[in-house]
Amino acid sequence: MDASHNHSPPTLDGDKVLLIDSLPAFTQDVIIARPASPQAQAFRWLANDTSVPTYPRWRIQQRYALITLYYATADSGTQRVEGGFFLDSTLHECEWLTTRDPCIGIFQADNQTGVFRHLHLESHQLAGTIPEEIALFTSLQTLNLGQNLLTGPLPTTLGLLTLLETLQLHRNRLTSTLPSELGALMSLKELHLAGNLFSGPIPWQLGNLGSLQQVLLEDALLSGGIPAELGSIPSLFLLWLGRNLLTSWIPSELGNATSLIELSLYDNLLSSTIPTEIGKLENVDALWLHSNQLTSSIPQEMARLARFALNRVSIVNTSITGEIPADFCGLARMEFTCTALLCGCNCGCTVNEGDFVDAHNQSMRDDVEKAINLNQNSPPGQ
Repeated sequence: MDASHNHSPPTLDGDKVLLIDSLPAFTQDVIIARPASPQAQAFRWLANDTSVPTYPRWRIQQRYALITLYYATADSGTQRVEGGFFLDSTLHECEWLTTRDPCIGIFQADNQTGVFRHLHLESHQLAGTIPEEIALFTSLQTLNLGQNLLTGPLPTTLGLLTLLETLQLHRNRLTSTLPSELGALMSLKELHLAGNLFSGPIPWQLGNLGSLQQVLLEDALLSGGIPAELGSIPSLFLLWLGRNLLTSWIPSELGNATSLIELSLYDNLLSSTIPTEIGKLENVDALWLHSNQLTSSIPQEMARLARFALNRVSIVNTSITGEIPADFCGLARMEFTCTALLCGCNCGCTVNEGDFVDAHNQSMRDDVEKAINLNQNSPPGQ
């Protein structure tokens, strides 16, 4: 029988002792307790590699991590690209997916040492979960598993990848909350987790990441408030939080993120007013604020941004009232819904400033009256 399919707990003798001693405690526990796990399957496979005693510790861990990833994402029926993500004990692990020169291509490694620096497996139809052993790629700078069929939570051990600069796990089916351990990735520049099925809040610990440039968390079912700490990231130029379930208000601290080029908060449940501090974002090109519950008028401090880099603004489907600042009328893209409460630019204003307040109050009274009527017309017990 193939050793990789033997579900009995491993017998620890000879080279197997060397192998298991090279692995972290959390992995050893799984190997012993769960013989059918990807970790145990990877252990049995690597235990049959007669070259293990010649490998340095880092090479054992790297090879083991890749084998574990293979078994963790080897859902039955999954077709892998380019002939498959295969295992071959006679080849360097850099060659397990590509027929090109070793360490060049899908698995990019340091050509002199063979240490993995970049792992690109985007759009490879990977199904299953991301194992905790991903942290054994200790020199990894890029991890791209985007646009696959991955499920389950993000392993907290991602926080051990302290050299990681790019984390791309977008367009999967990942669930659970975002681990606070992401805040330990001090080298991180890009965090791309958009298009998943997460729950819970955005970790405030992301505000600790001084090198972060892109936070792409759109369409990820995140909830709670926007962490004020994100405004303390000096290099942040893309903040995409649209199409989530974010509530509360836009934190005024975002005005301190003066490197921002795009601020995308559309299609959430954000309420209250636009903070005046947004007017400090002199480098911002696009402000996507539409489909929220924002109220009041556009602050004059924000209007001044049209004299700098601002080109695109959308406040469609909000409760913003008043007159669109004249400077906004010349923007490349200015989207709003012309109503009795909001006018300007190509939408002629037919009421004066005081009438906006009266119209807004009347609108609120109408909404209350409708709610009362609906309640009175509801069947008993509903």
